[in-house]
Amino acid sequence: MSKIKGGRRQMAKKVREVKETRGLIVEAQAEYGALINEAHDYWEQAKALRNHAMELIASGSTDSQTAIEISQLLRASYIHQFVGR
Repeated sequence: MSKIKGGRRQMAKKVREVKETRGLIVEAQAEYGALINEAHDYWEQAKALRNHAMELIASGSTDSQTAIEISQLLRASYIHQFVGR
């Protein structure tokens, strides 16, 4: 009889461990999904900044303020794409 009780305790312990592990996996998957979404958002922001810079270049404006703005947009694009800030 004590072997059965010991076996049940071990089984209950394994079930708890499996449930804990499953919970950790679900949590990790949610965190991964959030990180992927955040990275996608930064990529989209970088793309928009590059597009704006390209529009300014295509406008043919040659003044120094436009050149500065293009440089700032491209720098911000790089930061958003690779650093995420």
